[in-house]
Amino acid sequence: MIPATKFREIAQGLLDKTRAGKLPWERGQTDTSGFHVHLPGSIIRIEYVSPSTEPDYVVTGFHNLKGEEAGRWFVRDGEEDWELASTLYKEAHKTATGWDKVVADIERFLSEK
Repeated sequence: MIPATKFREIAQGLLDKTRAGKLPWERGQTDTSGFHVHLPGSIIRIEYVSPSTEPDYVVTGFHNLKGEEAGRWFVRDGEEDWELASTLYKEAHKTATGWDKVVADIERFLSEK
């Protein structure tokens, strides 16, 4: 079992690498709110879930190359690690969808006379 402190350490490292443009997050083929990244010996998946009757949560799964889960980090809105987990998700979303580039393109177009 992966200790909570190790999950935090890994999540911070993933966030740093994502912000540096060194993790090629992609949208999952079957899920609409999840993203994944393949490393040489593992796969990381992250998903944001917003249930109607419970707090939102982010779940980050660590998998071997066969897809078997080695560990899961589950963080609910309001918990100690929420800021880290939700920021990692947001950065993975931005990397996978390129929404920031889309917005910049639209703003450039709108500013033209």
